[in-house]
Amino acid sequence: MSCSPGSNPRFLPCLLPPGSAGVLAAATVPLGALVGLFLLGIPLGQPDYLIYRYSPLALWRLLCCLPAWGLTAAVVWGTWRVAIRRSSDGKGGAVKAPRHKPGGPLEVDAGGAACPRAGGYRWMLGGCGLLLAAWTFVAPPRFVSQHIFNLQSPAQDGAFVWEAMQVHSARDYLATGFLERLELEPGQMRGTRVLSNPPGMTLLAVGARRLLRAFPALDAEVGAVMDWFESVHADWPEDFRVSLVFGAWLTALWALAVMPAYAMARLWLPVAPALAIAAACVWNPSTLNFTPGKDPAQMLFAMLLMWTGLRAYLRQRSGWAILCGALFTLSLMVGLIHVWIALILLAGTGWHAVAVRGNARAWLARIVVPAALGVVASWLTIRAAWNHDVLYTAWRVAQRYPHLQKYLIHGAYTFVGFPVFLLFAGPTFWALATCIRPKRDAGDELERLGACLARVAAACMIYCYFFANNNEIARLWMPFIAVLTAAMSMRRRAALGACASEIACTRGNVRMSGNAAASPSRRGSPKQQGSQDSVPAGAHSPVGLAILLLTLQLVCTTLHWSMMDAREAEWRMLSGLQWG
Repeated sequence: MSCSPGSNPRFLPCLLPPGSAGVLAAATVPLGALVGLFLLGIPLGQPDYLIYRYSPLALWRLLCCLPAWGLTAAVVWGTWRVAIRRSSDGKGGAVKAPRHKPGGPLEVDAGGAACPRAGGYRWMLGGCGLLLAAWTFVAPPRFVSQHIFNLQSPAQDGAFVWEAMQVHSARDYLATGFLERLELEPGQMRGTRVLSNPPGMTLLAVGARRLLRAFPALDAEVGAVMDWFESVHADWPEDFRVSLVFGAWLTALWALAVMPAYAMARLWLPVAPALAIAAACVWNPSTLNFTPGKDPAQMLFAMLLMWTGLRAYLRQRSGWAILCGALFTLSLMVGLIHVWIALILLAGTGWHAVAVRGNARAWLARIVVPAALGVVASWLTIRAAWNHDVLYTAWRVAQRYPHLQKYLIHGAYTFVGFPVFLLFAGPTFWALATCIRPKRDAGDELERLGACLARVAAACMIYCYFFANNNEIARLWMPFIAVLTAAMSMRRRAALGACASEIACTRGNVRMSGNAAASPSRRGSPKQQGSQDSVPAGAHSPVGLAILLLTLQLVCTTLHWSMMDAREAEWRMLSGLQWG
């Protein structure tokens, strides 16, 4: 994009900042590497054990990307229009000064007042997001057959459907049935999927089955859809119809994760960069290649935990900490990965509270204790309502996990998982990690909080890598991609356009620079305050960088998807192996 710089703020957001060529190069490195591996036929993973296959229908998949690219153009255009509306109205927002007391809230208002003139574009962005989510469900070639295959295979998420078809009472299953099943061997369960996960996904499949039984007209419509897209008229088995509805629900849960991801990023970024970061957290090759599935679906709870936990800490609001604790208990019904997310939040904010703010007592009183109360309140509520002990069940699953999974794979293939993870991490992740650098003198609280979170997340990932199934981390580490992306965006928020008024707070001693220091009022006048989405005439706007990152994230992710058959449904159907 190029346009003449001038005083009119409508033209400023389309100026790309210096170094955009480096961002473009860094963001396309994983895609270029994948293209080379694809053309050379080099497998991703360990042959004869686990590999992520290339699609035998890559050209067909590439053509299927055309609608997604049209929606991408609409999303980028809508984001640009929202940015310039906020810029022209002077409502891009600014960073507010924190209260002048140690351990007080670091209030960051990344958006300022609402911008009514951008309302129509916001609705358009929401609609495009829904259409993109729908596209992911129908885009795979013969998507009905592919989804039924994946959601009927006991080695994949079909294990939850098989289990759900045997559940007669959800309450009894939660109270005693699941724990009894947990004692069985993988051979008896035809796999380890149910045994290595809490019962939440099985309950979701039970809900899909009950919905179809309660509404026969809907059941008939699902069968008609399957007939239409498969060009046959068959009496589809009930579990096939349940699988398709279950897959649609998993896709919807994954799509909804972008909302808390965006709300989280808006805690420290303006609109356009926040949308780019939200897309990087939720819409990346790792999630798209395994959608619909349990792992992308549980991103919703991961992002809810990140949003509520960071909001509680940044604003020092105990109510949000209670909500975060309650959500953590609910998330344990879906997947144990949320324990790592909670640990990263707890250790990262605790490290920051001690080393940067110098007030661990406030962290304990306002964050940790309320969060623990939220955990206990939610645990007691679920136990009273469904006679289900969430914490004990999660502990039993964690104890069973070592007996079900092969931890260390000896030899050179021990290290194959991490390069595959980098290929699936996405362009924004690469750009933030390699060429978008923080300021050398960066010292404000948010940037140091990002550093704490990133270091704790890296330590957790290293532990998981050597004591978990390290071949499958491209699928299992989806939440870690989101955590690292959020942390890096904190460290690089100046480059992303969030520092119209810079604040640096160290150990409770507040010093302010820029317009915020010159302003006698708390927020300053609009003229003094400036806008995060606008820059002086002739300067380069960070909105251009956000637009570039958003475009690369959506386009490169779909191109990555076009080359992969990560769950090997196409290979099995074309080879005739089917369920073997």
